[in-house]
Amino acid sequence: MHGGRPHRDRRSTFDRRRASAYLRRLLGQAGISGAEFLDVHMASRGPGKC
Repeated sequence: MHGGRPHRDRRSTFDRRRASAYLRRLLGQAGISGAEFLDVHMASRGPGKC
């Protein structure tokens, strides 16, 4: 086992960026600006996923 942060691949980084952009757009449509995302957590969904 190694110390430090877990490995993150390019795909998951792209997905987090895309989710942040989507949330920023939704908040903007609601008249909310200046939001800062401190953490974007993505979890698998669907059959056979925890």
